[in-house]
Amino acid sequence: MLDKILKASQLRSLQPLNRADLRKLARYGREVRYSPGQYVFRENNKGDSFYILLAGVIQVSKQIRGKGQVALRTLKPGNLFGDMALFTRRPRSASCQVLEAAIVLEVPHDKLRKLLREGDSTAYKLIHLNCHLLADRLNHVLDLIGKDSFATSVENPMFLRKIKFFWAV
Repeated sequence: MLDKILKASQLRSLQPLNRADLRKLARYGREVRYSPGQYVFRENNKGDSFYILLAGVIQVSKQIRGKGQVALRTLKPGNLFGDMALFTRRPRSASCQVLEAAIVLEVPHDKLRKLLREGDSTAYKLIHLNCHLLADRLNHVLDLIGKDSFATSVENPMFLRKIKFFWAV
């Protein structure tokens, strides 16, 4: 796994984490391999870990009333996911299904909380990274809403539902 971690450290999507930070997360986490079609997690499951995709492709989707399963985005190596459950402690609000054989680093939330209690810089860098991810997700949602003719103001209840559903992962 170390070679995958070192390769992942070169991906822009994982900055500000460096090799030492990723090695530390690897010590606290575990490598998990998934075959195409398998789920890393499903919507409504308990969320007790976050993940870094080291290899493969994963699709994030959500069950939408009246529309069925809707694809939200596609994850590629270097993407962090499953992070929202860390902050909300609520069940997963989306599913992550493997499209191409995947290798993930799974890090239990309690390990990250331990690093935070200890004042470890890796944990703070990870939270910094997560803030950027949330901002990117919000910008994407705002772009989607801008294309919807019915969403003309932030007071529209659909606006809030779309934001909540997009941040689901």
